[in-house]
Amino acid sequence: MATTNKDVTKARWDSRAAKRFIDELTFRAMAPWAMTGSKLKRVLSLPAADWLWERNFTTTFPKNWVTFAGVEKSAPVWRKMKTTAKNLNTVKKSHQFVPCPRETDMADFLIKTPESYDMIYLDWMGTWSAAKELQLISIFERRLLRKGGLLRMTMALDRGKKSIWSPFCEEDSAIMGFQDLRGVNTPLPEWKVYGIPRMIMNTAEELGVKLKLISAIAYMSREHPLKKGTPEASFLFRV
Repeated sequence: MATTNKDVTKARWDSRAAKRFIDELTFRAMAPWAMTGSKLKRVLSLPAADWLWERNFTTTFPKNWVTFAGVEKSAPVWRKMKTTAKNLNTVKKSHQFVPCPRETDMADFLIKTPESYDMIYLDWMGTWSAAKELQLISIFERRLLRKGGLLRMTMALDRGKKSIWSPFCEEDSAIMGFQDLRGVNTPLPEWKVYGIPRMIMNTAEELGVKLKLISAIAYMSREHPLKKGTPEASFLFRV
Protein backbone atom coordinates (compact mmCIF):
# COMPACT_ATOMS: atom_id res chain seq x y z
CA MET A 1 0.00 0.00 0.00
CA ALA A 2 1.42 3.37 -1.01
CA THR A 3 2.07 5.78 1.83
CA THR A 4 4.59 8.09 0.17
CA ASN A 5 4.39 11.80 0.99
CA LYS A 6 6.32 14.71 -0.46
CA ASP A 7 9.33 16.00 1.46
CA VAL A 8 7.95 19.24 2.91
CA THR A 9 11.46 20.44 3.76
CA LYS A 10 12.16 20.77 0.01
CA ALA A 11 8.80 22.03 -1.24
CA ARG A 12 8.71 25.58 -2.65
CA TRP A 13 5.44 26.61 -1.05
CA ASP A 14 5.67 30.22 -2.19
CA SER A 15 5.77 29.24 -5.88
CA ARG A 16 2.71 26.97 -6.00
CA ALA A 17 0.34 29.44 -7.63
CA ALA A 18 -2.27 26.80 -8.49
CA LYS A 19 -2.45 25.61 -4.91
CA ARG A 20 -2.86 29.17 -3.68
CA PHE A 21 -5.64 29.72 -6.24
CA ILE A 22 -7.47 26.62 -4.98
CA ASP A 23 -7.08 27.98 -1.46
CA GLU A 24 -8.88 31.14 -2.57
CA LEU A 25 -11.76 29.12 -4.03
CA THR A 26 -11.96 27.12 -0.82
CA PHE A 27 -12.02 30.30 1.26
CA ARG A 28 -15.15 31.29 -0.65
CA ALA A 29 -16.78 27.99 0.30
CA MET A 30 -15.70 28.61 3.91
CA ALA A 31 -17.19 32.11 4.11
CA PRO A 32 -20.56 31.15 5.69
CA TRP A 33 -18.68 29.26 8.42
CA ALA A 34 -16.17 32.06 8.97
CA MET A 35 -18.90 34.65 9.39
CA THR A 36 -21.03 32.69 11.86
CA GLY A 37 -20.58 30.79 15.11
CA SER A 38 -18.10 31.61 17.84
CA LYS A 39 -16.08 34.81 17.57
CA LEU A 40 -12.83 32.92 18.22
CA LYS A 41 -12.01 30.09 15.81
CA ARG A 42 -9.51 27.37 16.70
CA VAL A 43 -7.85 25.89 13.61
CA LEU A 44 -5.55 22.85 13.55
CA SER A 45 -3.22 22.62 10.54
CA LEU A 46 0.10 21.54 9.04
CA PRO A 47 1.66 24.97 8.38
CA ALA A 48 5.26 23.96 7.50
CA ALA A 49 7.87 26.66 8.10
CA ASP A 50 6.02 29.73 6.81
CA TRP A 51 2.33 29.39 7.82
CA LEU A 52 1.36 30.51 4.30
CA TRP A 53 -2.20 29.18 4.24
CA GLU A 54 -2.82 30.44 7.75
CA ARG A 55 -1.59 33.92 6.83
CA ASN A 56 -3.84 33.89 3.75
CA PHE A 57 -6.72 32.93 6.06
CA THR A 58 -6.16 36.04 8.18
CA THR A 59 -6.02 38.21 5.06
CA THR A 60 -9.26 36.71 3.73
CA PHE A 61 -11.09 36.90 7.07
CA PRO A 62 -9.37 39.81 8.83
CA LYS A 63 -12.18 40.36 11.36
CA ASN A 64 -12.04 36.80 12.69
CA TRP A 65 -10.29 36.07 15.94
CA VAL A 66 -8.39 32.87 15.27
CA THR A 67 -5.82 30.68 16.97
CA PHE A 68 -3.85 28.40 14.65
CA ALA A 69 -2.42 25.25 16.21
CA GLY A 70 0.42 24.04 13.98
CA VAL A 71 1.78 20.48 13.84
CA GLU A 72 5.08 19.49 12.22
CA LYS A 73 7.08 16.25 12.41
CA SER A 74 10.33 17.46 10.81
CA ALA A 75 12.63 18.97 13.47
CA PRO A 76 14.31 21.53 11.12
CA VAL A 77 10.95 22.66 9.72
CA TRP A 78 9.44 22.77 13.22
CA ARG A 79 12.22 25.09 14.42
CA LYS A 80 11.61 27.45 11.50
CA MET A 81 7.88 27.22 12.11
CA LYS A 82 8.41 28.33 15.72
CA THR A 83 10.49 31.32 14.67
CA THR A 84 7.94 32.40 12.07
CA ALA A 85 5.11 32.04 14.59
CA LYS A 86 6.94 34.23 17.09
CA ASN A 87 7.21 37.00 14.50
CA LEU A 88 3.62 36.63 13.29
CA ASN A 89 2.26 36.83 16.83
CA THR A 90 3.50 40.42 17.07
CA VAL A 91 1.41 41.57 14.07
CA LYS A 92 -2.15 41.38 15.37
CA LYS A 93 -3.50 40.34 18.75
CA SER A 94 -6.57 38.65 17.25
CA HIS A 95 -4.45 36.24 15.15
CA GLN A 96 -2.30 33.82 17.13
CA PHE A 97 0.04 31.17 15.74
CA VAL A 98 0.82 28.36 18.19
CA PRO A 99 3.27 25.62 17.13
CA CYS A 100 3.12 22.23 18.84
CA PRO A 101 5.54 22.04 21.82
CA ARG A 102 7.91 19.78 19.90
CA GLU A 103 8.16 18.08 16.51
CA THR A 104 5.18 15.73 16.35
CA ASP A 105 3.51 13.50 13.81
CA MET A 106 -0.11 14.51 13.11
CA ALA A 107 -1.35 10.97 13.82
CA ASP A 108 0.17 11.08 17.32
CA PHE A 109 -1.13 14.60 17.90
CA LEU A 110 -4.69 13.60 17.01
CA ILE A 111 -4.57 10.69 19.44
CA LYS A 112 -3.32 12.82 22.33
CA THR A 113 -4.70 16.34 21.97
CA PRO A 114 -7.24 17.30 24.67
CA GLU A 115 -8.58 20.15 22.52
CA SER A 116 -11.38 20.34 19.97
CA TYR A 117 -11.28 22.56 16.90
CA ASP A 118 -13.50 24.64 14.66
CA MET A 119 -11.49 23.56 11.66
CA ILE A 120 -8.91 20.88 10.90
CA TYR A 121 -6.86 21.18 7.71
CA LEU A 122 -4.84 18.10 6.75
CA ASP A 123 -2.65 19.34 3.91
CA TRP A 124 -1.27 15.88 3.19
CA MET A 125 -0.46 16.23 -0.55
CA GLY A 126 0.58 12.55 -0.48
CA THR A 127 -1.62 9.75 -1.76
CA TRP A 128 -4.52 8.22 0.15
CA SER A 129 -3.41 5.52 2.59
CA ALA A 130 -4.45 3.52 5.66
CA ALA A 131 -2.41 5.92 7.81
CA LYS A 132 -4.49 8.85 6.57
CA GLU A 133 -7.70 6.94 7.20
CA LEU A 134 -6.60 6.36 10.81
CA GLN A 135 -6.06 10.11 11.28
CA LEU A 136 -9.65 10.72 10.23
CA ILE A 137 -10.92 7.95 12.48
CA SER A 138 -9.17 9.66 15.42
CA ILE A 139 -10.90 12.93 14.53
CA PHE A 140 -14.33 11.30 14.36
CA GLU A 141 -13.98 8.96 17.35
CA ARG A 142 -12.58 11.64 19.63
CA ARG A 143 -15.00 14.34 18.42
CA LEU A 144 -12.13 16.71 17.67
CA LEU A 145 -14.31 18.80 15.34
CA ARG A 146 -16.89 21.03 16.97
CA LYS A 147 -20.46 21.12 15.70
CA GLY A 148 -20.56 23.13 12.49
CA GLY A 149 -16.79 22.78 12.06
CA LEU A 150 -14.82 22.25 8.87
CA LEU A 151 -12.57 19.41 7.77
CA ARG A 152 -10.31 20.02 4.79
CA MET A 153 -7.74 17.74 3.20
CA THR A 154 -5.52 17.66 0.11
CA MET A 155 -4.11 14.54 -1.51
CA ALA A 156 -2.33 13.39 -4.66
CA LEU A 157 -4.38 11.91 -7.50
CA ASP A 158 -1.57 10.21 -9.44
CA ARG A 159 -0.68 7.50 -6.95
CA GLY A 160 -2.47 5.03 -4.71
CA LYS A 161 -3.60 1.40 -4.80
CA LYS A 162 -6.96 1.20 -6.55
CA SER A 163 -6.99 -2.60 -6.14
CA ILE A 164 -6.90 -2.17 -2.36
CA TRP A 165 -9.31 0.73 -1.92
CA SER A 166 -11.86 0.49 -4.73
CA PRO A 167 -13.82 -2.35 -3.05
CA PHE A 168 -14.54 0.09 -0.19
CA CYS A 169 -15.30 3.08 -2.44
CA GLU A 170 -18.65 3.85 -3.96
CA GLU A 171 -17.96 5.82 -7.16
CA ASP A 172 -20.95 8.05 -6.47
CA SER A 173 -20.72 11.19 -8.60
CA ALA A 174 -24.19 12.25 -7.43
CA ILE A 175 -22.86 13.26 -4.01
CA MET A 176 -21.13 16.40 -5.31
CA GLY A 177 -20.30 18.70 -8.17
CA PHE A 178 -16.61 17.95 -8.61
CA GLN A 179 -14.59 20.77 -10.24
CA ASP A 180 -11.85 19.56 -12.55
CA LEU A 181 -9.45 22.49 -12.98
CA ARG A 182 -6.41 20.48 -14.10
CA GLY A 183 -6.53 21.73 -17.69
CA VAL A 184 -5.67 18.30 -19.12
CA ASN A 185 -7.65 15.62 -20.99
CA THR A 186 -6.65 12.60 -18.91
CA PRO A 187 -9.57 11.11 -16.97
CA LEU A 188 -9.87 11.54 -13.22
CA PRO A 189 -9.50 8.44 -11.02
CA GLU A 190 -13.18 8.16 -10.08
CA TRP A 191 -12.51 5.67 -7.28
CA LYS A 192 -10.51 8.43 -5.60
CA VAL A 193 -12.32 11.68 -6.44
CA TYR A 194 -15.79 10.24 -5.77
CA GLY A 195 -15.11 7.04 -3.86
CA ILE A 196 -12.74 8.32 -1.16
CA PRO A 197 -15.00 11.24 -0.09
CA ARG A 198 -18.00 8.89 0.05
CA MET A 199 -15.99 6.40 2.11
CA ILE A 200 -14.93 9.19 4.49
CA MET A 201 -18.54 10.30 4.89
CA ASN A 202 -19.68 6.73 5.51
CA THR A 203 -16.91 6.15 8.07
CA ALA A 204 -17.80 9.36 9.88
CA GLU A 205 -21.48 8.43 9.97
CA GLU A 206 -20.67 5.00 11.39
CA LEU A 207 -18.82 6.80 14.19
CA GLY A 208 -21.69 9.20 14.86
CA VAL A 209 -20.47 12.20 12.85
CA LYS A 210 -22.50 13.59 9.94
CA LEU A 211 -20.39 15.21 7.20
CA LYS A 212 -21.50 17.32 4.25
CA LEU A 213 -19.13 17.80 1.33
CA ILE A 214 -19.13 21.48 0.34
CA SER A 215 -16.11 21.77 -1.97
CA ALA A 216 -14.17 19.28 -4.12
CA ILE A 217 -11.59 20.43 -6.66
CA ALA A 218 -8.92 18.75 -8.80
CA TYR A 219 -5.94 20.85 -9.94
CA MET A 220 -2.36 20.62 -11.13
CA SER A 221 0.21 21.66 -8.55
CA ARG A 222 3.44 23.00 -10.05
CA GLU A 223 6.56 24.42 -8.43
CA HIS A 224 7.20 26.35 -11.67
CA PRO A 225 4.77 27.20 -14.52
CA LEU A 226 6.89 25.30 -17.06
CA LYS A 227 7.40 22.18 -14.95
CA LYS A 228 5.28 19.06 -15.11
CA GLY A 229 2.51 19.31 -12.55
CA THR A 230 1.21 16.85 -9.99
CA PRO A 231 -2.56 16.25 -9.99
CA GLU A 232 -4.02 16.87 -6.55
CA ALA A 233 -7.45 17.19 -5.00
CA SER A 234 -8.85 19.43 -2.28
CA PHE A 235 -11.89 18.29 -0.27
CA LEU A 236 -13.81 20.41 2.23
CA PHE A 237 -16.45 18.96 4.56
CA ARG A 238 -18.67 20.57 7.19
CA VAL A 239 -19.89 18.79 10.31
